[in-house]
Amino acid sequence: MDLFTVGQEIRPSSDVDDRIDVLAIDREGAVVVAELKRGDNKLQMLQAISYTGMVARWSADEFQALLSPPQWEQLTEFLDVDVTELNREQRILTSTARRSRSPGSLPVWDSTRC
Repeated sequence: MDLFTVGQEIRPSSDVDDRIDVLAIDREGAVVVAELKRGDNKLQMLQAISYTGMVARWSADEFQALLSPPQWEQLTEFLDVDVTELNREQRILTSTARRSRSPGSLPVWDSTRC
């Protein structure tokens, strides 16, 4: 998976104090919300889904506001699609430092359509 990192500890909305661990974009313009956890927190998936729902409403301008002009140019060069295709799909990536046998706490989960 080839990703362009937008940033770390990004607020998904002014309505919440929580932050997305890593926000990235793939070459097709899909936004990737990555949540990295140290333990077996079963709520990490719910948290990632919530963040993804908030970010799904963002326009390209909101992503551009997070980046410096040179970073925005790098992103537009990185994309295999036009910037107008940005954020038409979202993906979730979660990872835990410790493996659990619990079905609600998979080491890595990735969805191409959220």
